[in-house]
Amino acid sequence: MIQDIQPHHLYNEYAPVPPDEESYALCYEEHAVLLKRTEAGIIFPTFKELERLNEELYEDYIYLFSVDEKRYYLVREINREPLLEFTMENTEIFRVADPQYHSFAGITGYQLYNWYRNHKYCGRCGRLMVHDEKERMLKCDTCHNMEFPKICPAVIVGVVDGDRILMSKYSGRTYKKYALLAGFAEIGETVEETVRREVMEEVGLKVKNIRYYKSQPWAFSDTLLLGFYCDLDGEDKITLDREELALAEWFKREDIPVQPSRDSLTNEMIMKFKNGAEFDESLVTGNEMIDSQHKELIDKINKLLDSCETSKDKLVSVKTLDYLADYTYFHFGEEEKLQEEISYPAIAEHKKEHEKLRAVVKDLYDMLEEEEGPSATFVEQVNKNVIEWLYRHIKTFDRSVAEYKFMNDSSERL
Repeated sequence: MIQDIQPHHLYNEYAPVPPDEESYALCYEEHAVLLKRTEAGIIFPTFKELERLNEELYEDYIYLFSVDEKRYYLVREINREPLLEFTMENTEIFRVADPQYHSFAGITGYQLYNWYRNHKYCGRCGRLMVHDEKERMLKCDTCHNMEFPKICPAVIVGVVDGDRILMSKYSGRTYKKYALLAGFAEIGETVEETVRREVMEEVGLKVKNIRYYKSQPWAFSDTLLLGFYCDLDGEDKITLDREELALAEWFKREDIPVQPSRDSLTNEMIMKFKNGAEFDESLVTGNEMIDSQHKELIDKINKLLDSCETSKDKLVSVKTLDYLADYTYFHFGEEEKLQEEISYPAIAEHKKEHEKLRAVVKDLYDMLEEEEGPSATFVEQVNKNVIEWLYRHIKTFDRSVAEYKFMNDSSERL
């Protein structure tokens, strides 16, 4: 996501030290920012590049933050006419521009620029606000009103029904791509209640098993995004709020029409569902041992997929595949031992199914051996031949074993 700038780090502590000539000067006008495009990516002007034409530059600035050892400052109303290599660009450039740490710094600075611009005067008495010297706060010396940076909590919701996820398109917005349901938290409610309310308002569905995934600072709209997955509770018929959404529809994993992008939590959540697995109610067999091991097995599969996304190193993927293979063989052994103990009549057929996945794992090893690292084809095979196999196997073969054991245990008690 846009904030993932490792090994760099953004330090947002308020430390209003004076700039030096190598400090970056961030200059915004409405939705535009001053920068230069180079082959290596975007660059912001330094104080040294601006000082000749702006005599008061070192007197009129606001400290923003630092990235590593480099400090960033907000400057306003500068003279930039001879700076032909620097141009005003729409802030949407930060969604895609490199280096990513500059993009994150640029959009975070833009959030603070808007806050300072919108809080020049006191909202209570109308007097000029003053910058506090110790923290990032604006205060009114007349009525003692205090203002802190605006941060609006909002939820991103992945509504899941087995191997389907609900995706939507906004109504009346320039953004026309598929997204997940989303909405701002209202006063007097928890974020979990926000999830239930937004889903009901936008598509008329009930949800359960709400589970937190991850958060993201989204400076484009002064928002702190909180990502949640949840399960459909009941009927899947959609009742669309056409003032909010142009459409909403269910997609199976293999049919999701979205490609990876680096910027948003929404995209990461969609791609995680598309390229991963999740233990939900549809996979519960009713046998505690089998279910707990299935959860662990799915976690191993997701770790393999995560390693493919975060590292193209073959050794990393081979090591993660080793973990998956070891646990798969352990799990199969435990399942087959249980079937022998209860004299399960279809054990031979069940073992044949296990052999199919063992063969798939061997094929994955062969793919990694032939390639420089995990490819898109490798990820596709994990999704198709491991995840889909596992879902089908659990819902049929494993559930049958659990039901047979339950019947045996019940008859013994009688």
